[in-house]
Amino acid sequence: MGKMFLAFFILFMTIVLNSVNAQEKEVSYTYDKFGIINQYTNNMVLEVNDVLKFVKRKGNSFFIQLAHPMNPPAYSLFVSLKGYDELNEKYVYIGDAIVGIDIKEGLIYKGKCLIKSSKNLDVFLNNIGYNYEYTYSKDLSFSVYFKNMRTSKEGYIPQMPYTFVEVFPIKNKSEQEREEKLLREKRKQEWEKREFERKEKEIKRKEEEVINILSTANRQNIKEQVCTYFENKLLKDSEYWDVLAKPQKKEIKTTTDVLIHIDSLQTNIVQIDKEIINYDLDFLHRKASHYCTINGTNYYKYQNHIFYIEKVDIKTKPLEKGIYGVERKKGKLKYYQTVPKEIQEWCQSNIIKNGFQAIEYSNYDGQYTIKPITVTKDVKKMLQGKDPQKAKKTWKTLGIICGNVVLIGGAIALGAI
Repeated sequence: MGKMFLAFFILFMTIVLNSVNAQEKEVSYTYDKFGIINQYTNNMVLEVNDVLKFVKRKGNSFFIQLAHPMNPPAYSLFVSLKGYDELNEKYVYIGDAIVGIDIKEGLIYKGKCLIKSSKNLDVFLNNIGYNYEYTYSKDLSFSVYFKNMRTSKEGYIPQMPYTFVEVFPIKNKSEQEREEKLLREKRKQEWEKREFERKEKEIKRKEEEVINILSTANRQNIKEQVCTYFENKLLKDSEYWDVLAKPQKKEIKTTTDVLIHIDSLQTNIVQIDKEIINYDLDFLHRKASHYCTINGTNYYKYQNHIFYIEKVDIKTKPLEKGIYGVERKKGKLKYYQTVPKEIQEWCQSNIIKNGFQAIEYSNYDGQYTIKPITVTKDVKKMLQGKDPQKAKKTWKTLGIICGNVVLIGGAIALGAI
């Protein structure tokens, strides 16, 4: 039953509209867009891309159509002017309302409506409304209140989805304005296209510039410098190893971030693993700005200087460090532990005086650094294999005596490649 009524309603509205348009074209006007507020919009204007039609009929009677009947919710209002509310400064119109809610279900509400407007509805027959870019005030809107709305289905539903709506007619643009808008949009699209092509060309130019500079870099030397940095770090860290109980053997295996500087003349390492290596270049790096991105790597530029971060995999060779005790007596050397051949050869050449001597050694990739050290009596006993529980883990380095073999020592300098 509801669906049949809905079909009849749509047919009826079509006939009414066509009849009105045919007879009174001079007193009708259709807006292509309008704004609306209801109890669910939180007092915010919702813009609706649908028709808002005013038709002035006999006297001060109006037919108002909000949205096409096939685009629910669609409102059809038949109202007449009842007077002017001087207290609230509003024109008051009263009449009938038909609201199509759901076409598929055939759900339609019929009842009464009351319209309050600060303007006579005649003004809306002349394209009077809000501009798109303006905020919505209340001076050109009108409010519609619904009462006794009944559904076309069986039974009575006391409240329809919208108990009131406030309507904001949006002024139609003239043909000239529409043409100007289309022209502006076309020009904007053309400008955006040119700008995109320009930026793409500039990006390609920057990438080619960086690629040409990168082709001059010696990446093998970069890795060697980074490896040297971690070799020095390993040597420095070994100064704090506890080698009294037994020799320690360690290596560094890591992946680190390396900040690299490159120009047409040379390549330098600026920073390794958050430690600044070259402060002058670090100062320039802080002034650099993003230049381009190639294969996920960001490149920064300041003047002719290019900076970028590269991940480098590093694995040093093992470093071994320990101490031994040796004693010369009657021209012969006594070792309290099994010691490598290289240490024995050093002892033969460098331990001349009779008595006990503690020695400290480092072995990096088969290269030995050996030096005599002084130790406490307790440490001496431990090195001799006596009473190790009382030995204190302290000793004093005497320094390298004349004639010892030093193959690793000091810092390995990092410079330009």
